[in-house]
This record gives sequence, C-alpha cells and structure tokens, in this order.
Amino acid sequence: QAGDRRWLRAYGGFPHPNVFGTALLVATIAMTLFIRPWAGLRRILLTSYFLLLTFALVLTFSRAAWLGYLALLAVLVMRRASRDLAVVGAAAFAVFLLATAPLVAPRVTARGALEERSIGERRMGLNNALLLSVIPPFFGTGLHAMPQALMAFDRTRDPYTAQPVHSVPLLVIAEIGWMGIALVMLALIHVLPRGIPWRWEWLPLLPPLLFDHAMWSLAVGGALVLAFAVVSVRGSLHAANT
Repeated sequence: QAGDRRWLRAYGGFPHPNVFGTALLVATIAMTLFIRPWAGLRRILLTSYFLLLTFALVLTFSRAAWLGYLALLAVLVMRRASRDLAVVGAAAFAVFLLATAPLVAPRVTARGALEERSIGERRMGLNNALLLSVIPPFFGTGLHAMPQALMAFDRTRDPYTAQPVHSVPLLVIAEIGWMGIALVMLALIHVLPRGIPWRWEWLPLLPPLLFDHAMWSLAVGGALVLAFAVVSVRGSLHAANT
C-alpha cells in the first residue's frame, strides 16, 4: 500500500509473492553457478537474463528475496569470474528500487496499516512457535499441523491468526519437536560422518529460510529446495570440470 492506493505485488504462477521471489532468487543463483568468461552475444544474453530476473524480483516486493539477492551479489564479488556481473546487478537493483521508490518505502520503513498488520502477525507467529516448542513431551505438532495445534490449544482463537511461523527453523522445531531434531541430527551424523561441506551459493537462501515458511510448509517450496539442491550439485560438478 502506497498512500491511499493498494498495489498488487507480482505473483507469477505462485500462491504468494514471497514464494515467487524465492523462485526468482533460486533461478538467479542457478544462472550464476554456470558463469563462464563468455564474450559477444552470449555475454549480452546472459546479462539481459540476469537483469530481467532482477527486475522481476524487485516487483515481488519480497524483503526476504531482496536480502537474498544482496547476499548473492556479495557472493559474486568474491568470485573473480562474476565480479562484473555483480556490479551490473547492484546498479540495476538500485535503479529498479529507485524507480519504484513510492512502493518500496512502506516495505522498508514498515509503515502503513498493511505493514503494521504483517509485522504483528509475524510477532504472533514467533510467540506461537516458541509456545509450541516447549510443550512436553517435545514431539512437535506433526508435519504441517501447527495451525491445527494452535486451534486445539486455544479454541477461542481466530482461525486467521493460526498460521505457521514465518521462519523455517522455528517451524521445523514446532512441528517435529526437539526429539525429532535430535533424531534428524543423529541420522545426519550417521549418513554424513564428515558433515556437509559449505557452499557459498547457499548463503542467498538464508533470508527466505529465516523469514518465511514456504520452503517447508508448501509443496512448491519443497520443489524449489529440491531444484536448488540439484542445481547446486550440477554447479559443483561444473566447477570441478572447468
């Protein structure tokens, strides 16, 4: 909402703009994993595609996706082969934000009725997740059952407020419980005794994971995680062969 007008954020073919923003972020990361020192027409096409994804990501007005994009630019700066793309992306991102400044300002300053309601709902979700995570016997609510558990805990609650917390780590704790977390950790230690090697392209996905729940609560979010995992493995093989 800007002034007395309400604007529709870009959804694409997804159920929510934040999910669309995450999908665009995954697509942008995937593209940068296969960057080569191309020149000529290939370089023009690559840059044009990158700018198109950047513009679409801005139009989602997803703050988590924006933070992820900034993290991606930082990762690109650390890679010599993609520093020029990072400069182009940063300039384009700034220009697109300035071009939509009246719509960006409420999202950044968190002012306005809709933004205040959104922040209030996120705070409530945080409190709800913390409440459910400390209820014995610490087995969690069950997968995708946080809203139902909240309604069962307080039958006077407005169903609209019984929503998953906007944070994948907290939602996982609330739904599978501390016992589930312990079992998952034991399984990972058994299957991957040397741990999971860190890759820098994972960094841009941290904001959507920390400040949204779609990658755990929605089927399309799980599909994005799977697609990113496949692309990340392909990117690792590509880097090893070049």
